[in-house]
Amino acid sequence: MKKIIIPMLALFAGGVAMTSCQDQLEIEQKGVVAIDDFYETDADVEKALAAAYENFNGNAMGRAMGPGIYTPAKVLANDPGDDVCYGGEYYGDHEFGGSVNEFRFLHTPEAIIFHYKGLYLSIYTDNLVIDQFKDLSTPMRKQAVAEARVLRAYQYFLLANYWGTPPFVDHVLTATETPTNSDAEGAPENAPKTQQDYYKWVAKECLEVVGDLPERKDPTDKNGAYRVTKGFAWAVAGKALMFAEDFAGAKDALKKVIDSGKYALVPGDQYMDQFHIQGDGSPEKIFEVNIRYNANAGEYNSGSGWGWNQHSTWMEPQCFQIRSDKFKKPPLQAYTGSVQGWGSIGVPEWYGQAFVENDGKDSKRLQATLIHIDDMIYGETGVELIDTYYGKLATMTHDEKVKNDLIGIKPGRRGHYGQSFWIPVKHVIRTGDAE
Repeated sequence: MKKIIIPMLALFAGGVAMTSCQDQLEIEQKGVVAIDDFYETDADVEKALAAAYENFNGNAMGRAMGPGIYTPAKVLANDPGDDVCYGGEYYGDHEFGGSVNEFRFLHTPEAIIFHYKGLYLSIYTDNLVIDQFKDLSTPMRKQAVAEARVLRAYQYFLLANYWGTPPFVDHVLTATETPTNSDAEGAPENAPKTQQDYYKWVAKECLEVVGDLPERKDPTDKNGAYRVTKGFAWAVAGKALMFAEDFAGAKDALKKVIDSGKYALVPGDQYMDQFHIQGDGSPEKIFEVNIRYNANAGEYNSGSGWGWNQHSTWMEPQCFQIRSDKFKKPPLQAYTGSVQGWGSIGVPEWYGQAFVENDGKDSKRLQATLIHIDDMIYGETGVELIDTYYGKLATMTHDEKVKNDLIGIKPGRRGHYGQSFWIPVKHVIRTGDAE
């Protein structure tokens, strides 16, 4: 009997122990709010909307998705093409960009997958706002839902551009739902069935909520460029309608942006600042993400020289900048400070000449966009730009500049990528971007 009783006692004791442990595990989680208790007040609305903006920045436009050294959205939008050399330290380095650049990726290209996933992760936070605040009883609720719908519409515009008829997810999915392409069997009845339908849906979403959106105060209102406004909704609708080939509708929507008087073209001497830190929130900006995670980010803080890593990413400045090892000293460091160049964007010779003939050699737009290689290295403009970095060269003759050890193309090197004499400078990171 003892042999039977002892195991039974042991089993009983084990059962008691397991029950006791289970009781101890049933502890209310601290520091969280149940979802049913959160989406209640206007303050909750603002928090949920802030999360949607943060996810738009990090997942749709930024680099939360991926290894953190590049932006998937930029890779997909800018890398493919014969005129781009997405470079690395050596061939095969930075395959996430190189494979897309040369169209030699397989069915699972890293950067493209990250962009696709990132867009849907961001759409999820938009859907949270839209689903949870169906009661539009306050102006804040109406505005938040309107902003979320436009953010979501813009992301579907990108998805439709790249994938044609991607899964249509207009609500927070349940555990049993399995999304499929919008034109496939099993897709929701209200899903756009063609790419054109998607563009029309994007425009409709934006135009339906314009009345609930805030408006930029005037062209100098920087904060009005940092969130979804009437102007952005009209702009997205207009662009979508252009792709849908509804040109009359596109003209009507885009004209509203112009006629609003809230935006303006900048003077020529400010053209170079556009899409650089100096141009943030400029009169031309209809919408741009402006989020600062931590103003005291240690070595990456302002003034450290690593600001460009925060504003762009670690590797993108090098990959798009003219190949430095072609030169005795990288000439574009006059713009960038210490950032090296690994690739380049080849500008066809005919394009550079046509630009000069159309704009004139003294045009601010030309000077902010392209520079002739002779002028960049040996000419007056080049000397002015690189004096502080390479020393005083203004007194040298052209032949002396060519022969000196400070600047110029290295012996035996045959120019740069593209074999053009025109160097693009507008896209290159500038010293101000690193502050």
